[in-house]
Amino acid sequence: MSEGLLAGATHLGPVHLRVVNIAAALPVWRDAVGLSLLGEDDAVAGLGVDGKALIVLHEGAAVALPQKARDLFHVAIHVTTRRDLAHAAARLKASGLRYSAQDHLVSESLYVSDPSGNGIEICFDTPERLAGREETTDGRV
Repeated sequence: MSEGLLAGATHLGPVHLRVVNIAAALPVWRDAVGLSLLGEDDAVAGLGVDGKALIVLHEGAAVALPQKARDLFHVAIHVTTRRDLAHAAARLKASGLRYSAQDHLVSESLYVSDPSGNGIEICFDTPERLAGREETTDGRV
């Protein structure tokens, strides 16, 4: 194995994020994003899918951070079908939260932030859309 390359068995555990108020953050992560609440106490809440923790919220952030002040730009949550992405868009719209959509050619994404400023991307990969395209010498497709 070359230095700096990760082994194929490498995987990540849940992402831990600080929030100002768990009660304010939960509706975004649970109802709008669509994660299940796996457990909660006064200062910590775990959310995930099918019993697997993906996000752990820790109360204690002093203030919500503006985008330019964040250490983490966003957490990306991949969905496996375009239909799942459409359901996520419907949940975001119904929530009344401000969100945006982007088509990156290799993926389609929805972006939203929780009340503490933690950025969230919900994305569906579409690499088949690159089939038959050629990359130019300057890196453009």
